[in-house]
Amino acid sequence: MRAEHEATHLLFAALTGHPIIGWRASDRQHSSNEIGNGLGNNSRGSKKTRNPPVQFVGEGNWLIQIAPYFFPTAAGILWLAALFIPLGFLGWTTIALGFATGFHVTSTILEIRADRDELEQLGWRFCWMILPAANLLLLGALLTFSQEGFSGIFHFIGDSWRPIQYAIGLIGSKSTGN
Repeated sequence: MRAEHEATHLLFAALTGHPIIGWRASDRQHSSNEIGNGLGNNSRGSKKTRNPPVQFVGEGNWLIQIAPYFFPTAAGILWLAALFIPLGFLGWTTIALGFATGFHVTSTILEIRADRDELEQLGWRFCWMILPAANLLLLGALLTFSQEGFSGIFHFIGDSWRPIQYAIGLIGSKSTGN
């Protein structure tokens, strides 16, 4: 589980434009202060570390820090494989996706218990606003993909966005007095 956790930090560091310097998956628990720019200096706290598990250039951000708690990296690898290798006709792909999803849910629960300091630094209120919605959105997309493929994901995201658009419209009409 630790390797997937650290790989998710690494993935989101790369996706947010932070060149990767180094990476190691460690079985020991680390604080989020140890995820940083490889120089032992980062924005997550005052603790300085010479050998953090994920090393990248520049300051980190909240998305890098919170990503392992909502992004299913193992299932993401299967999604990526499905883009290039059409394996939908094989029954084992749905089973593999189910195992990857179960792994994500289980590891997220265990990591929240073990790595509370990562989430505490972001703030519990912030985490409670982001993580349930992000997990439901990604788990819904995984379930939809397992049934309908990529076209189902686009429908799911569109259907999920409609209530948000409606709420934004309500808020806008209340603020303008219409």
